[in-house]
Amino acid sequence: LIYVIVTLFGGPICAVFNSDPQLIETATGALPRFAWSFIFVALNLMVSAYLYSTKRTTHAVVLAALRCIVFNSAAILALPALFGGSVVWFTAGIAEALSAVCAVILLARSERSGIRFQ
Repeated sequence: LIYVIVTLFGGPICAVFNSDPQLIETATGALPRFAWSFIFVALNLMVSAYLYSTKRTTHAVVLAALRCIVFNSAAILALPALFGGSVVWFTAGIAEALSAVCAVILLARSERSGIRFQ
């Protein structure tokens, strides 16, 4: 829903925060490239909250470290170097998508061994 709103109304949203037409145009073009990451952010946050709430804190901490440090840093450093500066808007989404794959794997592995409250 947020992605659709940002794509359809990006110009007016950006205009609320700035009055420079060139900056509004740049931000309006960049918003959809960044906003698709919200889909994976939501998935990662739900899996992380579920892992924390079922006392699988090790899995949740690993997921948080992968999301915030490992994949995010790697994407920001590697992707623009490989594909140029315009890809920087996609790095958050790519990092979150990689984290989502790891989240599903962590969840499947932890569910296989069952929930153990300690």
